[in-house]
Amino acid sequence: MEKAFYWYMKSAEQGFSDAQLELGVLYHNGTGVKQDYMKSYYWYKKAADQGNVKAQENINLVLFFNEITEEDIKAEGSPKKRKDAKTLLKGLEASDFIQQGDELFESGSFELAKVNYTGAYARDSRFAFYCYYRLAWIEEIYDNHEEALQLCEKGIARKKDYARLYLLKGDILKKQLGKEAAAEKCYRKCLMLEEGKIEESVCWHLACAKLGLRDQAVEGMNRMLEAFPDDARQYYDAACMYCALQEFDTALRYLETSIEMGFSMYQIRYDYGMDPMRDTEKFGEIIDKYDPPLPF
Repeated sequence: MEKAFYWYMKSAEQGFSDAQLELGVLYHNGTGVKQDYMKSYYWYKKAADQGNVKAQENINLVLFFNEITEEDIKAEGSPKKRKDAKTLLKGLEASDFIQQGDELFESGSFELAKVNYTGAYARDSRFAFYCYYRLAWIEEIYDNHEEALQLCEKGIARKKDYARLYLLKGDILKKQLGKEAAAEKCYRKCLMLEEGKIEESVCWHLACAKLGLRDQAVEGMNRMLEAFPDDARQYYDAACMYCALQEFDTALRYLETSIEMGFSMYQIRYDYGMDPMRDTEKFGEIIDKYDPPLPF
């Protein structure tokens, strides 16, 4: 993150609005630097003055959630008043912030996604469980395993029947912290929550795979593919499932199908679901074949 910050700062000082925006996000979230809303506002405004729409939206978020006051930023000229920001955002629901966050997440703009998820649960605490899940996933991508685990716990405290949180928690416990018994309990919790609801499930097949229940995993995944044949995410989930089963050739076939159907290459680059085969030659060949731009 230090290297990313260095290049963002260099580019921002040269007037590149995208870098100014990203620098504002780093200060906003306190990622790699001490959290500083004034510095965040400063760089957002630099980008917004060049017509960067997302930067202006983030200025409005800073003002809307009272993270800084008008008095704090008088020296910066004539910023939008907080009441104007509230008027602008009045029609936005928590679901709007979540939708934006998901879109940013899928495109690899993780820091901007964090801003939106934070805004969503600040707006409506009923969505906190999902926001904690997404924030935990981002921290896991950043290798902040303990923080990711804490966010999972917060999400579970909000909604005890959201299977995705237990699946992610189990993966962190097993792969990163070496706590296999605790991870198994999480995977079995997923099965309990989705018992008898295979066609509606999101975690059944993956939890089965992680528990070594191959036949049940394949059955559940096939049902999902039959129910949603045009959904790229289902093919990516199939790749993750076969990856967990160590059946890499099959996993790679489903992975390539998901890419051709439009699944996010950014997520594939960073998702821990690909870790078992990430260092294989064939996986590298698929990434090189589609050659997506990196987010940093």
